[in-house]
Amino acid sequence: MNKPVTKFSFENNIFDIIRYYAMLQVMVNHMAEHFRLQLPAVLQALIKFQGVVILFALSGYLTAASLDRDSMNGDIDKPKFLKKRFFRIFPEYWLCVLINTVVIFVLYNPKPNLKEGLIYVITQFGCLNFYTGEWLRGYGVGAPNGSLWTILVELEFYVIIILIWKWLKNKGIITWSILIACFAGLNYLTAIAGDGEMIAIKLLNCSIIPYLYMFMIGCFFYRFREKIFNCDSRLIAIVGVFFVAMYFLGDGLISGSYLSLLSGIALAAMTIIFGYLFKIKFRAKIDITYGTYLYHMVVVNAIIALGVRENFVVMGIGIVVSLLLGLMSSRFNRLVGIKAAYGRAKAGN
Repeated sequence: MNKPVTKFSFENNIFDIIRYYAMLQVMVNHMAEHFRLQLPAVLQALIKFQGVVILFALSGYLTAASLDRDSMNGDIDKPKFLKKRFFRIFPEYWLCVLINTVVIFVLYNPKPNLKEGLIYVITQFGCLNFYTGEWLRGYGVGAPNGSLWTILVELEFYVIIILIWKWLKNKGIITWSILIACFAGLNYLTAIAGDGEMIAIKLLNCSIIPYLYMFMIGCFFYRFREKIFNCDSRLIAIVGVFFVAMYFLGDGLISGSYLSLLSGIALAAMTIIFGYLFKIKFRAKIDITYGTYLYHMVVVNAIIALGVRENFVVMGIGIVVSLLLGLMSSRFNRLVGIKAAYGRAKAGN
């Protein structure tokens, strides 16, 4: 039963609800955009907050917590941390790429030649999803699964935080603020560079550089969690309202890559603040957010390739199918995790 508490506890958050919101925001927006549907104004308002920013901020907070749990005497147990990340990301990811490949080859012509096929395998299974071969440009929206660029960014987050966490975690607020300001500056410079057709610009926009400040804001809140969330709830609520205002009023004031810079900072901060604002512990019994995120563009591309007339009924069916695939993916990952745990136990005997 979810019970309110009065003192900060790491467990007492509603991050599962926020994660589901972020996944649904991304999926609904993508489907509406690619099906060329105008969402009702109320729904547009409800899904105003960009899910990718929310997910990156959550990742920063929870990754920092995981690093702390996987540390002993100040040293990170890197193999343990990386193994957990591997089993969290790659089994579901590779299954999705495999299923998507089968769908593409069933629904789409032309077929790739040997060179194009090898490049496809390397880029798709190797998390280099920002690349799409010319032979695939006519399929669906023009990319096999365009939302998966975030996976490579997430992997880059892990590399960076492993390298700097031991040094950074004991630093004060000033050092953290300067570092986040520098990363925000990189986002601004990326925005100034624009969205040109040059390969270097495209790679820059798909790299960790524009998004690192979002992740680090999440890490910041973890580092100072007790100082921040042991404050009076009313003060935390006021700060949350301040960031909401900053999100809306800051839109367009300072250029930013992916999202106006002030709005991006505000949304990353809001994510963690509202996660703890209500001081209750809520855990979803089933987490299908990652799997649904992986598959929703597979469904979108398949619907477009089939030539189905796109309307809200089709969009609703697409959402349901994506959620079911997300459930399947979650079950698959759980099975892989059980087998991996059994293998480790057997090796230890």
